[in-house]
Amino acid sequence: LDGCLYVFETLTGNILWKFQSDKGILASPLVVSELVFVASCDNCIYILDYLQKKLIKKINSSGRFLANPVLINDKVFVANNAGAIYQIDLSSLEVVGQHQLPDRIPNGLSYDPKNKMFYAHTCDE
Repeated sequence: LDGCLYVFETLTGNILWKFQSDKGILASPLVVSELVFVASCDNCIYILDYLQKKLIKKINSSGRFLANPVLINDKVFVANNAGAIYQIDLSSLEVVGQHQLPDRIPNGLSYDPKNKMFYAHTCDE
């Protein structure tokens, strides 16, 4: 892994720009308006502005991110392999909540909009 997120132009397939993380990126990014949320293997969540092609914010965490970020209403939720779920407010880009589970979260979160619940599973291996 080269640790980069690549942004391509749809019609030509040309690379418009790339963002370099400190380690690999295994999760798919979440795009909300002009913001790109990148969960990385270097224990960080990166928030990028794709119009300006720059980093807006870097959030350090307790573990590697393997799961895709999920948008639920006006919050972005991201789970890491240390069992932490981070809740980021979309307007302030601040971490407004953190939930700690007893074991690592190897995959992403699922959201049930009808019942307004999200689901996470843990793995003790």
